[in-house]
Amino acid sequence: MDAVDVLITHAPDMMLREDLLAVKRVAGREGWMLHMHVAPGDREIDHMLKRYGQRTPAYLDEIGYLDEQLLAVHLTEATDEETALVAQRGAQMALCSSSIGIIDGIVPPARAFRQAGGLVALGTDQAPGNNCSNLFNEMKLTALFNKVKARDPTVFPAWEVLRMATIEGARTVGLGDVVGSLEVGKQADLILAERT
Repeated sequence: MDAVDVLITHAPDMMLREDLLAVKRVAGREGWMLHMHVAPGDREIDHMLKRYGQRTPAYLDEIGYLDEQLLAVHLTEATDEETALVAQRGAQMALCSSSIGIIDGIVPPARAFRQAGGLVALGTDQAPGNNCSNLFNEMKLTALFNKVKARDPTVFPAWEVLRMATIEGARTVGLGDVVGSLEVGKQADLILAERT
């Protein structure tokens, strides 16, 4: 499989501005994606407001981080307007519904991100945060949590969350031409699930 280089930076409240700018320069020069927790909780937002007088999405926009190079993970505490801004700037979103549901009891704004035209990938986060690393579980919980949040059973039907786990997941990390869908010339691992 073609490799995609990703530079992982934890979160903007844990790095100095000059370090964030240096990381962005290196990633830009090398053509790397940037994986970053963005607005994952109220603690981060509080730190950003105290340090910079801005919420995380506005701060990242100001320093040039909101672009196609960014994979914004979680966005849990982002408002719908902030979520739309991140999507409209071309960044992608990675969603880990089960860990955020277990840890914070919050539904990340994947629906608002998609409505703003952004790509959303499903992730499993880490087993200590969600009790497993099962993408089928993530698909189920993403559909269920968003239906409950919207009070609308038509939100995130099965085909849409399957797309987030496959085609959009691959496109989000820059591998859409290699994997993510069953097409001639693409690589694929197949799982057949029989309904009993």
